[in-house]
Amino acid sequence: DEMRNSRSRDMCGQLARAAKSISANIAEGSGHESPREYARYLQYSMASISETEEHVRMARDINAMPYNDFKDLIKRIVSVRRQLQRFIEKIRERIPPSRKPKAKRRPDPRRKRKPKQP
Repeated sequence: DEMRNSRSRDMCGQLARAAKSISANIAEGSGHESPREYARYLQYSMASISETEEHVRMARDINAMPYNDFKDLIKRIVSVRRQLQRFIEKIRERIPPSRKPKAKRRPDPRRKRKPKQP
């Protein structure tokens, strides 16, 4: 029983850290002027949402969470994920197209090259 309580406490701590990192990444990303950088931090938040969902599922699997709480949290996670995905799409629309020059093709070493004319 002591082991189960310890696992539950650890799980709750991991769940809380993952959930906090969702908003922390959004806040950190909003401090960047570049839409590309902001979108990158929003993707980090998306990964934290997935991590949070996994911790909720694991907590339910070890009976550390009542089923009704589990259902409610999963609904909220799905909703936040959808909202964040739409927000990421809007931010990405503001990213200007890349202006990088196309990379030069390297010659195929298997191909015979014509000698240069003098």
